[in-house]
Amino acid sequence: MSFVVLTPALTCPGLVKKGNGLEVLLLATKSFRQEEFNELSYSHWKKDRSESIDAKDTEILHFVPTDCHISEFVLSAYRKKGFTQVIRARITLPVSKGLYQLTHFSDEQVAHLLKQESPESFRDDSVRLHHPFYVGDSDYLNIAHISDSHLAARLYMLEDRWNSNFNDVWSQSCLGQGKPGDFSNYNAQFERLLTMIARNKDIDIIIHTGDITDYNRGYHNPEGENDLSKDYYLDRNWVLFYQLLYRNYEKPFFSVLGNHDYRLNPYPPNPVVLSRRIREFFNMAPTVNLTRSEMNTLHENPHALNITKNHVMKAPYAVRWYALVLNPLLDYQVFYGNMAFMMLDWNLGEDHEEGNPWAEKALSSRQWKILTLWHKKVINHRKRTPVVSVVSMHCSVFNPFPEIGDRKIAVNPETNVFYTSGLTDHYEPQRDLVDGTFRLKRDEFIRLCLGSSLYGRTGFTALPEKGVDIVLTGHAHRTGIYQVEGPHVLLKKGELEHGPVFCNAVSSGPIGIKNEKGGIDGVELCPPAYQGVYTRGGISVVVHQSELVSIREHARRSFGEVGREETFEVSDHVADFPGLPSTYRWEVTNLKKGSTLTRILITTGCTAPIEIIETPLGWRHSVARKDGRTVVTCEAHDRGQGIYWGEKGEIHLKAPHCVERMGTLQVAWDMDSTLSIPVCVRVPGD
Repeated sequence: MSFVVLTPALTCPGLVKKGNGLEVLLLATKSFRQEEFNELSYSHWKKDRSESIDAKDTEILHFVPTDCHISEFVLSAYRKKGFTQVIRARITLPVSKGLYQLTHFSDEQVAHLLKQESPESFRDDSVRLHHPFYVGDSDYLNIAHISDSHLAARLYMLEDRWNSNFNDVWSQSCLGQGKPGDFSNYNAQFERLLTMIARNKDIDIIIHTGDITDYNRGYHNPEGENDLSKDYYLDRNWVLFYQLLYRNYEKPFFSVLGNHDYRLNPYPPNPVVLSRRIREFFNMAPTVNLTRSEMNTLHENPHALNITKNHVMKAPYAVRWYALVLNPLLDYQVFYGNMAFMMLDWNLGEDHEEGNPWAEKALSSRQWKILTLWHKKVINHRKRTPVVSVVSMHCSVFNPFPEIGDRKIAVNPETNVFYTSGLTDHYEPQRDLVDGTFRLKRDEFIRLCLGSSLYGRTGFTALPEKGVDIVLTGHAHRTGIYQVEGPHVLLKKGELEHGPVFCNAVSSGPIGIKNEKGGIDGVELCPPAYQGVYTRGGISVVVHQSELVSIREHARRSFGEVGREETFEVSDHVADFPGLPSTYRWEVTNLKKGSTLTRILITTGCTAPIEIIETPLGWRHSVARKDGRTVVTCEAHDRGQGIYWGEKGEIHLKAPHCVERMGTLQVAWDMDSTLSIPVCVRVPGD
């Protein structure tokens, strides 16, 4: 054996316009000869009957290193086996329209390259290299754009616990008798969307724009236990992705990596963090259709990891398995008919601002060089024929902060095309569409897409015929189809104008979000979906939503997921300084017209003594133990001392040597002892 096939690969397949040749990328030894292409064969996808390839039908092409970025893990692993030469070649095949595969006897020898820190019981001996390629007969391809599947093996454990009434979770959900709703499994949603795409005969290819997995170390324990230190194994979730994709692989599937793909560790559903905004951002419960209290019961010890220290740990080797089995290329370009594709990697690094991760190292100087050289090829092609160009990457170009709603961006935009501030955490949330995007080369990238290096400097004249037609991104879990008009960005919900179309896809695994009105309280849930990006006869985009589960939006809003119930709202504040006792303060607002709030009960996670510093004027308070935990009760002497509609009352306490936990707060009105549904707040704990 003197060569191995790098591409086509399972998530970097080949695309061939009928009558043209298939391009392949090989790693070969110094002894490689063109005659050895006879070792290759091809067949219809997942069919055993194959046809041999004649070396006479192959052509060696010049390999240009700036055409793609091959993973260093791949180069290193094969270099140790003597494969040191990168060879680009074209193979002419007498095939009709359809999905095919190349085969090589070395493809089954991938296992020795993989180092899995995992039990034998989850290793799949059928893991092997696959080399799919698609032959089409049209000049243009329609795309199914998906993103943010966040696949994770522990979702099966949580779903099993939910369906088996684990720890009586249904009754603890406060939603009445019986099972209150369906668990929305990311993995099942991803498979459902693949099935929907397969049935859509107008779709030709699939592009996944990152966050394929939720993290690297996936769950495995046949007994159903959930020990974060013992039951999570390296590369488990990549094996899961391989299994789900391969059994549903019916159309060419392209992938790029996102920030979660580089993360190593699992994280708790209700992490211990410093602010309410970040806490809600990383709250996993609504993404699987549960309330926070239900998730607490299902997961057990949901605060075991600190999100700011553990789950954001990243490492290059988190994507080693991906590179060796699924896609050896991080940044790469693909040409087909009258279409040109550019795929860009997240590049490992991320920084956190406003509770959202930004791409710290994208677009890198390497990526910018690959991108601009590809763009020159697109311009040259356009001199001969109309070309539709597509750039795909995880980090979004335009993404609104929660303060701005879709309705405003669509009808009355006052949004900035560029973000020019050099300060971190310093934005205009009503104008800057940069929540969790990227900084490096962002302005230059937008100008390249618009086709004018002077855009925004000497005027607002875009030259779309020289720019990029479609930009596919994810990361936001919020659907958005944007176009630049003059100095502003518009959200498009109907007919598209001529010029670049920036498409943010909602998540394809977790339940996503939408925000029509704007404001943090305006955030609603949205089903997982894929975008149908249609390119034949002009560009159009249609969102196709999954209907796998019915979303419990009311449950999320009314039972403690955002610190708010229909009749009252809670804002919690924590002050924790080294060497000093922690202080906790809760502001409770009465939203119940015609009633006076007269009682507040807080269940903490603390067994140590608690000092009450402040209560509403004239209220009495008591501290008691319930089920081993400290419960604080504050109540008015009479209705006249209560908190009137629209007003606030504060409770302030001090707890020595405590840690932050998630607890509950309940209220009662008009001197009645009947307590409200609990909402979740931060409390002191042991």
